[in-house]
Amino acid sequence: MSQFVFLCSVVICGVILTVIFFSPIDRSEFIIAESLDIHIDKSIQLEKVSEKKALYIYKRKHWLFLQKIKKMLHSSKNRRATVFYSMKKVKNFTASAPGTDYNHHIVNSYLVGYIPFRTNNIWIPWLTLAKKKTYQTDMMTHQGRNDVWQTSRQSYKYTRGDCEDHAISLADWLIGMGHDARVVIGMYKGGGHAWVVLLKDGKEYLLEATRKSGIKKMGKFPLAKHQDGYRPMYMFNRTQFWQNTGSSLTVNYTSAKWKRKSKYILGRTI
Repeated sequence: MSQFVFLCSVVICGVILTVIFFSPIDRSEFIIAESLDIHIDKSIQLEKVSEKKALYIYKRKHWLFLQKIKKMLHSSKNRRATVFYSMKKVKNFTASAPGTDYNHHIVNSYLVGYIPFRTNNIWIPWLTLAKKKTYQTDMMTHQGRNDVWQTSRQSYKYTRGDCEDHAISLADWLIGMGHDARVVIGMYKGGGHAWVVLLKDGKEYLLEATRKSGIKKMGKFPLAKHQDGYRPMYMFNRTQFWQNTGSSLTVNYTSAKWKRKSKYILGRTI
């Protein structure tokens, strides 16, 4: 399969919008990402303390309130791709993606705290999803839409989905069991991809959520440092959003190069 990257930047009403088209990975998946610069004007600085806080930007030590987040998401309503948001001196502090309802939602909010059923066996979520959910690209599942994210609840309910749908469901289930699991988005063998990292007992494990066979025979979770081809860029759980500021070749998901960019506290309320 040929590999390509197409980059196009335009300015719309003073906002810098960069559209990046990544080449397909296996199974013909097509990932699109966009970058959107926003501005904090005086009206935002004067928001009342009583307004509902939504997202905290660590570098600026600044809260974005609910109304601002709604405006951000509304500005991305017609974007068919994952959108990364920036402001002065803070690049890519969070991201949103289009859902099944055609609206954009902050990526953290796709982890809705859904636990399909209770279990003490840490292998069960991965094994269950491998058996229950079939891999299928968004183009096929959602009638030609390029990028559609399912919540963890939807991902377990719907029998088909792509890489981020699998990863969101698996990570949220593990979090509900009390484990430190995170969805990672980046590149895999030249194409956009999403997977899960599990941090447990001082070790980092990489769980390929779309894997359908051979899991029972593993015996141990695969260590991240032994998994080739993964190029992590961003990472998130129910509340936190991180960016990899180091090498894309890293296999270390807890190094100082992972910068915590924001904290989202609203859950699935918008």
